[in-house]
Amino acid sequence: MGAEPAQALYVGDSSIDYLTAQNAAVQFRLFSNGYLNAPLPDLAEADRFADWTAHGIQIGVTI
Repeated sequence: MGAEPAQALYVGDSSIDYLTAQNAAVQFRLFSNGYLNAPLPDLAEADRFADWTAHGIQIGVTI
């Protein structure tokens, strides 16, 4: 896609996603109502979210 890692954001719901983002030097946000299979103690609270709609994202909505 031509973007630099600093221009990307990885949104995931597991420790695998978190480690993948770290290894790629990409910012990460955790969807905390997902699959999370291990605690992420070094992830700031501001980098976690549980409600997609709070971020303006509607899932399963057809227009």
